[in-house]
Amino acid sequence: MTSDELDAIDNLGVQRNYWGAWSSNRFKRLIQMVGYMLFTPATIRYWNGQGPWARSEMLEARRMCDYLKSNEVKKIHVHFGHTAAFLAAIGWDKPTVVTWHGYDANMLTTSRGDAIYRELFERDWKHTVGSSFMQRRLIELGARKEQVFKIPMGIDLSCFQFVDRSSRVQNTIKLVSIGRLDEMKGHSYLIDAVCEVKNLGIDLKLNIIGEGPARKELESQIQKKGLEENVALLGSRPPSYVRDELAASDIFALTGVVALSGRVETQGVAFIEAQATGLPVIGSDVGGVSESMLPDTTGILVKPKDVSAIAEAIATYADNRELRLAHGRAGSDFVRDRFNIDTMLESFEKLYQS
Repeated sequence: MTSDELDAIDNLGVQRNYWGAWSSNRFKRLIQMVGYMLFTPATIRYWNGQGPWARSEMLEARRMCDYLKSNEVKKIHVHFGHTAAFLAAIGWDKPTVVTWHGYDANMLTTSRGDAIYRELFERDWKHTVGSSFMQRRLIELGARKEQVFKIPMGIDLSCFQFVDRSSRVQNTIKLVSIGRLDEMKGHSYLIDAVCEVKNLGIDLKLNIIGEGPARKELESQIQKKGLEENVALLGSRPPSYVRDELAASDIFALTGVVALSGRVETQGVAFIEAQATGLPVIGSDVGGVSESMLPDTTGILVKPKDVSAIAEAIATYADNRELRLAHGRAGSDFVRDRFNIDTMLESFEKLYQS
């Protein structure tokens, strides 16, 4: 989280606590863990880890439990399934809500196997997901259907307001894409599609907001395609900049894929934020993306890695202003109906009370 977001939480009167993290330096981390085990001899049994979980993960869970018990915490909400699994393995037995985000259910299971959450799902804990795609995935991993609750991630509609683009006059079509520069987000396919659309004689500009390990590869691709005037990698930007960029754009596109690691878009909050501002969206049919838009009503859904289909979608919106506006208005209504943050918070409160 950014410092601004943490300040906003503090201003709400929420108490934040920190129990410390292991050093990123391997030698220092080892010293920390050995010191911890010397002061808590019972943790020596976790020297070789436990089941699918490593030594550092089990000791981290033990430190969490010690902290929670010392503060007499009786109910917790854990983000990420593997963190909850550590706590289950260490013996945490208080009422717990677990929210899954994708890395835990898709990427981690690719490297460690689908059976890693068996012990976790034996607990009578409640699990929340943002999409039916993730709901099905948890059941595949061993969760009972009655354990899993679908609560889509909502957005603050006061921050992402509808922008009336009906009177906007411009010669250049402005696309925006928001997402980390990595394999999963599929930026390379979008850039190739922009090249195809440019060759059709359509004047367009794509701004990509995000940072990540694929930057050099994408920069090279842009140069080789001669797209320096058409595609810009803007890097990581603050929320206010992102909102301004959405407001100034005509189309949103994020053409993700299922990465080799197993990572995939599990809901697609960026699509929701874009639609809230009245942008038509172009997305790949992977993960939970199709649930975050209405295909052919608020946007166009294409097959992953299909550059020609992506280019066709861009060209369709570029050539049809009325379709852009109609899909944009429908998208704004769709988000306000289904992804209001107040509705999300009410759902969580009911779950806590149950």
